Amino acid sequence: MEREVRGKERDGDSKAQIQRLHRDGALPAKGQVQKGGGRPSDGGDKDKEGKMRAISALSLGKKNFATYPFEGVWYDTFGCPQTNAKWFIYGKSGQGKTTFLVRLAAYLSQFSRVAYVSSEEGPDSVSIEQAFRHNDVTKAQRARIKIFDGGPFEDLKAEMQARKRFHVWIIDSINFLGYGKEQVDDLLRQQPKKMIAMVGWGDGNNPIGSIGVSCRFMAGIKVNVDRFVATANSRYGGNGQPFVINEQMAARCNPMFNRYTTR
Repeated sequence: MEREVRGKERDGDSKAQIQRLHRDGALPAKGQVQKGGGRPSDGGDKDKEGKMRAISALSLGKKNFATYPFEGVWYDTFGCPQTNAKWFIYGKSGQGKTTFLVRLAAYLSQFSRVAYVSSEEGPDSVSIEQAFRHNDVTKAQRARIKIFDGGPFEDLKAEMQARKRFHVWIIDSINFLGYGKEQVDDLLRQQPKKMIAMVGWGDGNNPIGSIGVSCRFMAGIKVNVDRFVATANSRYGGNGQPFVINEQMAARCNPMFNRYTTR
């Protein structure tokens, strides 16, 4: 008799414990027990879908990512960027930004057509043409680069939407165009498959203005141009090698030039 009473007490305790687990969400509610063992959902594919995009870690490991196969000093500094990578390139005036942008545009032209938005100097600038000549940009490379004038934000959005063949966009500069963080966010959301290199003003190692700080945080490749040497922080590999933009000017302006490896 005593054993029977104790058994009933244990059954009651077990039922109470199960009820607490149902109430706390540790077990599915009655009528929702899954077949094949009755285990609760683990947050898999049968969960109700929300508005946020998601991918399992298993699927991520099987995914093939599209990257540009950078080589030589380009790989050493920037790795192999994803084809939709976002760049932020900044530095003081007269430090070699335009020369670097021209070299970058020429290099990327082997992978895609390149749109160069020159808001500060315009599409018919003598200094940009000199940069093309001094860097020996070939006729074949020039044919795949188009230089645009800067304009209102909505005009740039419409231009990027219409120019389907141009997969790479260099925007010089965010500060001069007067775009804000919300506009840049809107642009990046609208063009998730394009490579976009935003250019900004800088003072030493720091970008100027709140928009510059925001762009640096958002970019996967952050490039500081100082005394004709570009140093990068890239999410896409590389070995941290500084990129010498112009060897002669870098040697003249930079007393520490000898620590850089030139190619």
